Amino acid sequence: MAVQRRKFSFDAEKQLLINLITNDEYCRTILPLVDDEYLTSKSAGVLIQWVRAYWDAYESAPKSGITAIFENESGSLNDEEKDHIEKVLQHLSDVSFDNEETNTPYLIDKGKEFLRKRHLELRIKAAQHHVSNGELEKAEQALEERFDMPDELDIVRSWNDTEYIRSAISKMSSREDPDSAFFRYRGRLGEFMGNMDAGWLVGLVGPSKRGKTIYLSETAHEGIIRRMNTLVYSLEMPDQQLYIRSMKSLTAATVSPEAYETMVPVFDCELNQNGECPLTIRKGFGSLDNENGVHDTYEDRPEWVVCTACRGSADFHPASWLIPTERKAYNEETYFTKVNSFMRLFGKYGKTIFHPSKTASVETLNSDLYMLEHRFNWVPHIVVLDYADLMVAERGSSQKRFELDDIWEGLRSTAQERKCLLVTASQTNRGGVDSKYVRETDIAEDYSKIAKLDLGIGLCQTETMKAQGLMNLNKVVSRHTNFIQSHTCTCLQELGHMQGMIDSEFRMK
Repeated sequence: MAVQRRKFSFDAEKQLLINLITNDEYCRTILPLVDDEYLTSKSAGVLIQWVRAYWDAYESAPKSGITAIFENESGSLNDEEKDHIEKVLQHLSDVSFDNEETNTPYLIDKGKEFLRKRHLELRIKAAQHHVSNGELEKAEQALEERFDMPDELDIVRSWNDTEYIRSAISKMSSREDPDSAFFRYRGRLGEFMGNMDAGWLVGLVGPSKRGKTIYLSETAHEGIIRRMNTLVYSLEMPDQQLYIRSMKSLTAATVSPEAYETMVPVFDCELNQNGECPLTIRKGFGSLDNENGVHDTYEDRPEWVVCTACRGSADFHPASWLIPTERKAYNEETYFTKVNSFMRLFGKYGKTIFHPSKTASVETLNSDLYMLEHRFNWVPHIVVLDYADLMVAERGSSQKRFELDDIWEGLRSTAQERKCLLVTASQTNRGGVDSKYVRETDIAEDYSKIAKLDLGIGLCQTETMKAQGLMNLNKVVSRHTNFIQSHTCTCLQELGHMQGMIDSEFRMK
């Protein structure tokens, strides 16, 4: 049975005030649109006056300075006004004044929607009053008054608008600029996959038990480290189990009474390992091939020298070499100290919500996003959904492919409406199990899922690659860039500590 959509009691006007107080970009855009008649209380009008005065003086939202303003001006307020403003400031204290990292474009859209709704409510109320008095012309005039938005906020874009032209050119030139990316994986994987943008739906696709959850977790960790609000929405693994995995991945350690060793992969070249490299810059020597036709391991050849002299060129063929790495001993208290030192800096950017498999729909997701926004003033830049195939459709169908189409179209709509990057996963059919790369025809159940994606990332790994700590990733589909489906990027992984992207490299073909 699907989880029912939950309704929350929340003062949308309070949300408007909080964002005007805390967020410079929001204040710059929304403050000119606020008319005193849209506000339902005198105390809200007082707060708006304070924000306007502060903005006019400093061109900044007051943020924590609003407390000093309140203390200076509270003597002129009546008890009702003072009580209401204190409640707004208390909510500010609960959600923190630090609102610069939130998803501001989405909040601006919601602010415009609230003000437009208030405008319409007031026009309808005025028209009803005139109708009841027999003043039909005045009623028509009231209904004809449209919400006054500056041109740059209008949905209509004129192609001869010079600012619009400049904005589009800037977007074009920055598409592959790592520094201007909304989101981008680190290292060579980021170079291979390219920049990802707000509003995108991205799918990780691979066979069963090939690490989709690990790479979804890596995506979440990357977002949190980049100080982006990141929601992990799990339909497969309970939240504490996910958190334990995340702690292992982020610290590369676990609770252990004694120090221990684990085998960790480092890059080597395949031509170095089979002795076929003809280049004089080669650092290694000999070959790992043994009489049984398989490569020796570290236990057999601890003296082996890896070679990455050609890394980044067409001469480098990514392979791995497993070496022992010592992990420190951590009891529960020292491990807590290690984890907590990270979470004090970055933990506020991550949240987890868990629903059992086949109990949540896209509508449930949207309801939970609404709750985070209005209860915590927390809007995600990234939603990591583990994973879409475990959702239930709002409208049942006799054919599963119609239900999947409804789910994936709904997820695409959520990403676009909320201006967030939504990353999820889907399973390939058996044809993709031993393939060197994932093809669009490998997508399980419903091929049309691939048509909904802005970027489809294939996860390819044979049993031999898994033992060597290797995973190949390829672009199955990309809506925004040219790509060759058979080209892959190789990631090093160490599954004992849930690390899926220790390093990455792709061969320049």
